Parts: sequence; C-alpha cells; structure tokens
Amino acid sequence: MVKKLLTLMVALAVLSLGMARADEPVAPAVAVVRDRAALAVHIDALEEGDHVAIATDDGVVSGDVVDKDTDDLVIDRPLIQDGAERVTIPRSKIQGVRYQSANPPQVRPSNRAWIIAAVVVGGFIVWAKMFGPR
Repeated sequence: MVKKLLTLMVALAVLSLGMARADEPVAPAVAVVRDRAALAVHIDALEEGDHVAIATDDGVVSGDVVDKDTDDLVIDRPLIQDGAERVTIPRSKIQGVRYQSANPPQVRPSNRAWIIAAVVVGGFIVWAKMFGPR
C-alpha cells in the first residue's frame, strides 16, 4: 500500500513538472505586419548582435543586427564561404521582423516546481521514518 502511494506521489510530481524540450532553431518565416507603429516598436527594441529575419518586398533577409538609425537597419548576413555581407535595409521597406535576442532572459525554476520538490522530499522523509530501521 505504501509502495503504491509513494509511486503515485512520484508519478504525480513528474507529470506536474511537464516534459522538458530543447528550443528548436527559429525558421526565417516572417509574418507580414500591417501595423507600422507596432513594427517600429519592435525595430526600436533590437540591439546589436540580435539575430533577425527581415521581410521586405524582395524576400526575407536574415543575419545579425550591426546598427540601426531613424532611416535604416544594418545587418550582417553570414556567407557560406566565411565572412559576412553587410546589408542596409531602409525602414520604409521592412514589412515584418522576427528576432532572437543575443542576451536571452535567464530561466529559473518556478514556485510550483519548488513546492512539488518539497512535497516529494517530505514524502520520502515520512516514508523513511515510518518504515525505516528502528
């Protein structure tokens, strides 16, 4: 009975934490945006070194942000044979942007994970005291 209870507790703890998965690389598919003000806010949020994919009338260009000003966005597009090609894109031609920050936020365990871990450890301690050596 106790073994079943302990197995159930561990199974519930594992299921409630969910399954971990690695983030897949971002495909350069970019949605075209009609709201120019929202697009301008996203472009202004870009920092040097951010990996971006920019949609224009000519297609999608991806690379790393080098510089931006009020009129243009400058990115380095990596070349297959080493090096990079510097591309200047006028802001008026940008129809959509997708980016990945060079400094992603740090991921920390949630409070829920800590509570579940405490319940599991507490269950093990109670089980050890009840059925451990006397």
